[in-house]
Amino acid sequence: AYGGRMATRRTNFGTFDHGAQFIHMKPNSGFIWKKDWEEKGFLSLWFVDTSGGEYFVCHSGINQLSKEVPNPGEIIFKERITKVKKEKEEWIIYTEANLEYRTKGLVFTAPLPQSLQILRDSEIDYPKHLDEIVYNKAIVALFSSEEELIPGRENKFQTNLSNNIRSLALQSSKLEASPIRYTMVMSPEFSELYFEKEEEEIRKALEIEFAMVFSKNLPQEKAQIKKWRFSEPKKQADSPYSLISASPLLVLAGDAFGGGSILGAIRSAEAVYQ
Repeated sequence: AYGGRMATRRTNFGTFDHGAQFIHMKPNSGFIWKKDWEEKGFLSLWFVDTSGGEYFVCHSGINQLSKEVPNPGEIIFKERITKVKKEKEEWIIYTEANLEYRTKGLVFTAPLPQSLQILRDSEIDYPKHLDEIVYNKAIVALFSSEEELIPGRENKFQTNLSNNIRSLALQSSKLEASPIRYTMVMSPEFSELYFEKEEEEIRKALEIEFAMVFSKNLPQEKAQIKKWRFSEPKKQADSPYSLISASPLLVLAGDAFGGGSILGAIRSAEAVYQ
């Protein structure tokens, strides 16, 4: 998917990752795709933490992975699935545009509440404990700055700068270098409080927090506010996937099962494959 965690935003004041900021690989993790992705030019090392963990980024933005890793000819854009129906040994997929697709195997990797809604609309049973997995929301500010807010190479990615600012990522240290740009992700508590508010009210709250933390004004024109409804699961399922039907295959997978990160979603996918 191109939204959510894999979202990259291109604006008239620069490019921003506003979902996942990196792929974190612990020392000796043995991630099976690392060498292949590096050879294909997808990844570059952003920084290394004090424990030796490596943080990789994509040259063109994090959504480069979802665009280039699959076969581009196999990606169908701008289609929203509304329901699915079993017919003999196939699934019929119905879309909002009244199109139909057929497949012998179906793996849902959308945020779990969205996948479960499709199953309910399709009158397909699933383990009801999965309804207990809900997600944190995130309000995200993308902005350009005339100077670095926290100078220094070690400050490319900062967390918990206040009770309300969960992370600050220096975009100009990993995508195009100019102008200086940041993605600021607010805490789940702040985001829940303001998520349904009008943008003007959200902006005022962001400006107050920004001034308190950085003693500067949040840029007015070179700034955008984004809402990320399913930023991360509040808890993780006990298994790496949920098998809904063995024949024809229907599986629920993704971050709710493997963990709220790119590698978490990949762990779930690997378990389904195996």
